[in-house]
Amino acid sequence: MSVEHEIQLASILEVIWRRGRMMAIISLVCMVLAAAFSYTIHNRYRAEVDLVVMNSKIGERAMMFPGMTMDTYSELFLADTVLQDVIDEFRLSEEPFGLKHINALAGRVAIRSNEKSSRIQLSVELEDPEFAALVANQLANRALQLNNEIIMEEKDNSRRFIQQELTPIQEQTMRYQIDYRDLLVKNKLPLLQNELDTNNTILATLRQQHDTLVHSIRELETRQEYFEKVFSATDAPEKILQVKRSIFSNNTVLNQLEEAKPNQSIEDLTGMGYIEETINGIYYQLRSEYIKLTIDLPAMKAKFESMKKEIARLEALVIEQQEQFFRLDVEETESKRYWSQALEVVAGIEKNFDWAGTTVASERQDLKVAYYAIPDPKKVYPRRSLIVLATGMISFLLMFVYYLLKDLYGLVATERPSASV
Repeated sequence: MSVEHEIQLASILEVIWRRGRMMAIISLVCMVLAAAFSYTIHNRYRAEVDLVVMNSKIGERAMMFPGMTMDTYSELFLADTVLQDVIDEFRLSEEPFGLKHINALAGRVAIRSNEKSSRIQLSVELEDPEFAALVANQLANRALQLNNEIIMEEKDNSRRFIQQELTPIQEQTMRYQIDYRDLLVKNKLPLLQNELDTNNTILATLRQQHDTLVHSIRELETRQEYFEKVFSATDAPEKILQVKRSIFSNNTVLNQLEEAKPNQSIEDLTGMGYIEETINGIYYQLRSEYIKLTIDLPAMKAKFESMKKEIARLEALVIEQQEQFFRLDVEETESKRYWSQALEVVAGIEKNFDWAGTTVASERQDLKVAYYAIPDPKKVYPRRSLIVLATGMISFLLMFVYYLLKDLYGLVATERPSASV
């Protein structure tokens, strides 16, 4: 047997009205209490600092592989020592701040950065806008100071490292320079060059004279052969020549003849003459030239042999000097090469010595404040309207769930089991 209950619409509306009124009253009371409680929370104000990361060395490597990532700066801003110094400097442990721990201040600091941008935004939330701006600017300045210290430390380390590498190379370069200078003084290559040039000039002159002397000897030998042929010939001229001369050619003979025969006429004297012996001048001239030739030819041959020996001696000396000059020149070139290479290495290191902060050890960035924080009187916490609204909604939902469960329990409790006959 089952029991049936009649449900009237008026009773349902009455229940809804009664439950809704109670839920609204309780939600309203909770919202009023939440609003009153929110006024016990101190207002917080936000101050923001914009920083920019600049590449100190412009280049493809610096753009693709930066020395420090953006997250590194974020970690440096929130160092424990920095936060503790800021708390002590601005007395943030006192009221109304009450930041007695480092983590409390770290929770008030927010750092935002974008991988595709070089901008870093640092924000601080405090109960006073002036202090919020001061703390934000102080954190930014500490970040700049820390970044500069990192840059200077990097530069000093790089310079120190370069100096450590440069000192032994400079000493080695000095040794190469001293060795090269000593080798120049020892070899005296310019003096050897002058002596070699002089010997080459003398040798060239002797060779020219040698060739000329060869032709001269050949000429003298040929003349000697012809002289011998002339003197050995059967029709060789005689040493004494008889010459028939006219008496008119000699005044002395003509006078004597006139004294001896004064009455002779000119016609009678015509055709008269005398025989005169005279020396054969051409013969003696040829003979003197031949004798001179017989003297000059052996002397010229002796000169030729002496010149030939001198040429051989100079040729051997020049070859020896050339080999010596080549050997010494190779030694000096090799010594100069070591010195020049060491100088190039030293010059390359010294070139980067003053640029150590940007060209040695790493690619780094410089940090710059784009805009300092200024006090903003607009509060960012607490959001009282949001707190009141959230409290009202939560209380309303709780009351709704409460009555829902209560009504469901009442329905279950009023049910009766059915009886069958």
